[in-house]
Amino acid sequence: MNGGEDLGATIMIVVGGIGGLTAALALQHFRVTARVFEQAIELREIGAGVTITPNAMHASGFPRRGKTDCR
Repeated sequence: MNGGEDLGATIMIVVGGIGGLTAALALQHFRVTARVFEQAIELREIGAGVTITPNAMHASGFPRRGKTDCR
């Protein structure tokens, strides 16, 4: 897949949290629609933290993402 073609499929990710959201963002990079399902009524901190340094954000292309990329 070259990232330019639309397969017309929707991937369901039945795991929330940072792993599910990361998988959804990675799929969006290749223009694959992804829906994330989470059983928790509300998302909240559980005592873990993730730090993403500015260099990592730049390397991942995160600053180019906009509100339309996240559903």
